[in-house]
Amino acid sequence: MTYVLRKDGGQDSTESFVSSWRRYQEHLASISDQLPPSAREFALAEWHHNYKDPRAPHDAWLESLVVYETASGTCHENRQSHIKVRLLGAYHNGHIEIEYLNVKRYSIGCEFPAHGDWDQDEIRLSEAGAVIHEIEIGGTSWLIECEDIRYVWLPAG
Repeated sequence: MTYVLRKDGGQDSTESFVSSWRRYQEHLASISDQLPPSAREFALAEWHHNYKDPRAPHDAWLESLVVYETASGTCHENRQSHIKVRLLGAYHNGHIEIEYLNVKRYSIGCEFPAHGDWDQDEIRLSEAGAVIHEIEIGGTSWLIECEDIRYVWLPAG
């Protein structure tokens, strides 16, 4: 279930959005103990959805998205997929790096020529207890299911 993401592409009324936002905050509080520490810190950060804070991903621009694998074992047979996203912050005064560790599944929608701005995002848990991060960016949706999320803010200079 999504809370604040607009599946129909339309604009909700202010009252509807406020109600959805309240339910999403209640949802985060209800799952906070089940989230890995890094994902919990990112999901519950006061600045995460504060559009005036340069650390917030809202309106940030995608610079890179890399899917990579790590391997272990004598024949490198134990493989894990990871995704690393680098964004130019909304105020162009720093970069955001978000890394998704041990990705279980993902879907990255895109429309060319560009991905556009990060609009909204939500964090949930899958039935198996994995972290789900769903993002609206440039009119498309990304869905990444992973073991944990690491967020880093890199101020310019």
